[in-house]
Amino acid sequence: MDITAFFAWLHAKFPRMGWSALAAIILGLLVALFAPQQLMVLVYKLASIIAGAVAFYYVFRELFPYNRPSDLLEAPNAEGFRAIRAGCQVRYWIAVTLQGLAAIAGALAVALAL
Repeated sequence: MDITAFFAWLHAKFPRMGWSALAAIILGLLVALFAPQQLMVLVYKLASIIAGAVAFYYVFRELFPYNRPSDLLEAPNAEGFRAIRAGCQVRYWIAVTLQGLAAIAGALAVALAL
């Protein structure tokens, strides 16, 4: 029996960030167990990071309303592949690059916050 087939139901229904959230909860519990005086610092940093991420998301959406790479793709074919619409190649790669830069900026903001 293939182990990936056995756990396929878990992979299909588990939220996208579920494993990261589970790891963060476990690490938070370890901090609470071994260094309870640091728990309020952990909560403060976590709240700061979440607030910054939400604010950055809304700023990014307002500054770049055209940054929707999926709008520049054709309907999926039989294999599920979505080709770039004719004449939209440059716009598509600009949109993808902006999303990548946003992810890098978000990671840098989190690193600087910690």
